[in-house]
Amino acid sequence: GQAHRERFNLLADDDPDDAVKPDAIWDLALSPDGRLLASAGRNGKIRVWDLERMEERFQFSVLAGRFAWVDISPDGQHLVATSRSYDGDTPHVMVWSIPLQKETQRFSIKPSSHAANPQFISSDTICVGGDDGHVWFLNVGTGEAQVVQAHEGSVIGVDFCETAQRLVTTAEDNRIHVWDPSKRKLLNTIQVSDVQEPELARGLARISPDGRWIAFMRIFTAIVEIYDLESGNRVVEVKPGKRYIQGARFNHDGSLLVTSEVDG
Repeated sequence: GQAHRERFNLLADDDPDDAVKPDAIWDLALSPDGRLLASAGRNGKIRVWDLERMEERFQFSVLAGRFAWVDISPDGQHLVATSRSYDGDTPHVMVWSIPLQKETQRFSIKPSSHAANPQFISSDTICVGGDDGHVWFLNVGTGEAQVVQAHEGSVIGVDFCETAQRLVTTAEDNRIHVWDPSKRKLLNTIQVSDVQEPELARGLARISPDGRWIAFMRIFTAIVEIYDLESGNRVVEVKPGKRYIQGARFNHDGSLLVTSEVDG
């Protein structure tokens, strides 16, 4: 929230109220022990913060002038960062050792122009979405990359629930795919409210920690739809904001959903 932005100066020298500034925060990840916070900026800069000492540990750039996403492994040993390219460059998935503070693995996601929303589904396996409808499973230890054709259109939403051992992906095709990530197997497809324009169809999904609910957020229409993960039935639809939904998270027991939005 705003307190974190002020305390750690995550928005550098820019106005914290201006969400379109080039180094505004695009994504955040917290280590399992709650000691480290990783931030990803729209300028491609990744910064890792020590929450106990209230200071920056280290930083690096994915690609200058790009949107970036970040995640931390369940064992707290690795950080993954990805980006979106707008000039034809091949996006990379960069894996860094947190204790060593250096890059240990790099994956090239071809022919996608982005590798969106990386998620550790185990301490050594990462899942990312591509703009060609592909979902990538990347092994940090072996360097092996497995790709699955999942959607029609750009995959921009990926989320994993450790309790339920379920993975969800979303794209521009008005569908939520529910996966068994250990088997790379598609279990269910949830048809969300149909939106014909691809830009407006873009949505992110979040699974509640108990594995019961899926929150599907239309980024550009600020609409949130809640689905039952098991049955795929829609439970409720709300419009919490006026403009763009940038992110959302359930609380620890899935009883509350917190959303953040861009007003400008």
